[in-house]
Amino acid sequence: MKSKISIIVGGSGQLGISLSKLLLNKNQNVVITTRNIISSKKKISFKHKRLRLFKINVLKKKRINFLLKKIKQK
Repeated sequence: MKSKISIIVGGSGQLGISLSKLLLNKNQNVVITTRNIISSKKKISFKHKRLRLFKINVLKKKRINFLLKKIKQK
């Protein structure tokens, strides 16, 4: 069975970081989207092999499609 993948939009805030930690503890893969990847890397201090961070504007349909294809490949 494939493991679940959770996508957290705007996950660099306090709620997103807390949710991602909770999901990682439940052995789920987590994808966090953010507008500013540099400041997000500073906020998200934990490293995990099941955590991926993407800079994306969620208002752009093409970028969302790209993200979903990228996630499916892995």
